[in-house]
Amino acid sequence: MPARYEEGDVTPEVKKETKRRIDFLPDLFSHEVYLTVLGLFLLLLVTIFFYGGAPLENIANPQQTPLDTKAPWYFWWLQGLLKLGDKALMGIVIPGLLAALLFALPYIDRNPYRSFVKRPVAVSLGVFFVLVLIVLSYMGLPQYGIETPAATRIIQDLSPEEGEGPLQEVPYDQLQQGFYIVNETTTDNLCPEMNFGCPEFEELFALYIERVNHAIESGDLINADAVLVVENWQEDLKKVTMRITWDDPETGDQKTYERHIYVHSNSHAEYLNPNNMAWRALITNVAF
Repeated sequence: MPARYEEGDVTPEVKKETKRRIDFLPDLFSHEVYLTVLGLFLLLLVTIFFYGGAPLENIANPQQTPLDTKAPWYFWWLQGLLKLGDKALMGIVIPGLLAALLFALPYIDRNPYRSFVKRPVAVSLGVFFVLVLIVLSYMGLPQYGIETPAATRIIQDLSPEEGEGPLQEVPYDQLQQGFYIVNETTTDNLCPEMNFGCPEFEELFALYIERVNHAIESGDLINADAVLVVENWQEDLKKVTMRITWDDPETGDQKTYERHIYVHSNSHAEYLNPNNMAWRALITNVAF
């Protein structure tokens, strides 16, 4: 019986109705079967009309942890804890104590009532811990508390090692072979031989220029030079190289960060076929 009927101020007739017996067969069983079939049918409709299939992404490399990697959402709070201090304490001791507390909670809480109105302390503590979990989950995201070098951050945002970015959104035919230099190559009419131009590619290159110039102005990249190179690598395969060179503020030595992104003709969303996807993207990193 729900707590609002058992412990609330309701009439005896209402309490009697809530205690009315329902046979498992056929009443409850048929009701559960109906709800299960309805749920599966709705899930099937969503899958057919709104889900295009899981894209093939990078080849798994156990020797390299991708940038901006994150645990499943229900473990974000644990990643947030790891950013607060000693890894053994935050990753083993505290989660173990929390698990033990959950097991002991029925023995610690001796309040006989189930209604939340009559359990203000327990409800307040529950809301507090939920808020703490939300904050820790936010702290567990890769965007929080992780310093990434400016050149790495720029290229990662334009072409993430996992998932899609602005580069992956550019149609394959707009990736025209060429050597594009930041602050030298104009973003207007990058593909004059194409009837409708290449607006998505021009937008990508303009964003690349904007991000590099912002890093230069903020002092994160000193005397920086950046290029974007597109090559016809193989049949139906293009190699896109993003390279940024700058002077190290501490040593004065020149440093370079670059990434090679191999994009197949089937990698763009408009060409994807969930039943026949050859590639998604293949990414390798090189840093000097």
